[in-house]
Amino acid sequence: MADSADLGVDVSTYVLNDEGELDLDPFGNEIAGPVVVAESVARGWETNPGDLPWSTDDGADISRYLNADISPADTLAIAIGLEEDAKRDERVDAIDVAVAFDDASSSLDITGNGLTSAGPFTLVLSPDDLTIAAIKAGT
Repeated sequence: MADSADLGVDVSTYVLNDEGELDLDPFGNEIAGPVVVAESVARGWETNPGDLPWSTDDGADISRYLNADISPADTLAIAIGLEEDAKRDERVDAIDVAVAFDDASSSLDITGNGLTSAGPFTLVLSPDDLTIAAIKAGT
């Protein structure tokens, strides 16, 4: 297994600020290992395709599914698209994305279980309230 530093280091952008919103870690604490990759994938899923000038193919913009009429076929297409977007990051060795839509609450839940050379990571997202419910790395 590779050293977790091989995946890079970053400052988390998924820390709750005083207003209860996700923000940059105010203390600048560095993260490393699979959590760096997980946060990168999550940011990609929140970014409009083409918005990154250095990587115009990246981005999935899960917010576009807010108030959308989503069928079971759509959930499969969304999952496949998110997997393809995540796999553009060369640090992602594998990822399996599950998308579930609840008609009663009109909520969409996205879970991604990924693998890097330094170990696994899990993402749990809900574009309905534009939050990352969980980012977990390790076993």
